[in-house]
Amino acid sequence: MELMKILIIDGEETSRNYLKMKLRSDGCSIDLAASSKVGLIKAWEDRPDFIVMDPALSDFHGMEMISRLRQDRLTSFTKVITLGNAIERSEIDDLLQGGCNEYLVKSNQAFESLCWIKYPTKYSKCSGANKSLEAFYYDI
Repeated sequence: MELMKILIIDGEETSRNYLKMKLRSDGCSIDLAASSKVGLIKAWEDRPDFIVMDPALSDFHGMEMISRLRQDRLTSFTKVITLGNAIERSEIDDLLQGGCNEYLVKSNQAFESLCWIKYPTKYSKCSGANKSLEAFYYDI
């Protein structure tokens, strides 16, 4: 059985390690990147099943990252979850319309809600492509 691959892209080491700890399981292979550039290269090389990323990385913004992922045939269908700080609703909408599958605000609730990545069939409301986690969206 092939391991599910998750790529975590976040500029903060603490956030990367916390997410890795939360998502670690026997059924997952987790890779980390501290920048968009490194994350993009890892996404193209390793083709993860999920990318969890902070949209406010220092080298280029989340919209550009998502655009590059969606334009490449190797990553055009990879599920992307952005996990960032509270931003304007219009920015969230732009990320979602640009191809991001979900936007979650960094919080304990958001970290806990990511458990559906490891067990998608157990969490039926979230299983399948492009299902919404609207209950976990930040309500601006």
